Amino acid sequence: MWARASSLDRHMQCPAASYLPRDEDGAWVPGYLQDINKFTAPNIECIEDNIWAEWGTEMHLAKENHKLASPLFLAKVDSHRERLWPSKLGRHEIPVAYNCRTGNVFEGPAHDNSWKRLRGPDDITGTADWIGRLPNGEIWVDDLKTGHNTPAPDTVQLLFYGLCFYKLSELPKLPTKTIRLSATHWRRDWDEPRRFWTQIQWKQLAEFEEQLRVAWLEVRSSSEAKSGLHCSYCPSVNICPAVNGIPDLTSEIKVEQL
Repeated sequence: MWARASSLDRHMQCPAASYLPRDEDGAWVPGYLQDINKFTAPNIECIEDNIWAEWGTEMHLAKENHKLASPLFLAKVDSHRERLWPSKLGRHEIPVAYNCRTGNVFEGPAHDNSWKRLRGPDDITGTADWIGRLPNGEIWVDDLKTGHNTPAPDTVQLLFYGLCFYKLSELPKLPTKTIRLSATHWRRDWDEPRRFWTQIQWKQLAEFEEQLRVAWLEVRSSSEAKSGLHCSYCPSVNICPAVNGIPDLTSEIKVEQL
């Protein structure tokens, strides 16, 4: 695959994001939180003092009442789940892939990460936290965020999911036809979340799709690292030639091979 939906904005801004290796700081085991010296079962005391807590993943499991969800997180979410994500209106954790060459969209089997890994080099893949239909017929995509900063409901990630599920639907591709995007913000010190909404027209999604294709074509013709705001959350920033002045050997090799 070319990019993950969760990091798509970075890939659209920097062609090097497709080939620079990640500078990993640690490992993670699903269902656990990483203490500074050991893996410990999740509990509230551990979370408060944790160096790197995978709170977000635990909350996503609890959101859909997954069989691997921790009882502590289920207790936090259970009383809010049906209000926030009504079971009659939609589905949790739906994988999707968009092919930049053809514009085709594919929906994968739920909870199957291997399906995403097997997609081709022209694909963007991701898993939508929630996809549903509002009573008025509008497609509704929600993204659960658990970080400190207030999320926007019109991020590149949400626009991507909106584009994919609109194209998968039977709805007419009329310029003013709309969908709803929402970001559900649930920080770990909150008892309940806040939700932010926006309405997006099909013509805006079509413009976004064209931007995707332009970025994908640039990656096919260039591997130049570009610095910018995306560097602040790039996992390759410590080894990036644009940031650190390191010779970009990958680009030199590609030029010599032309």
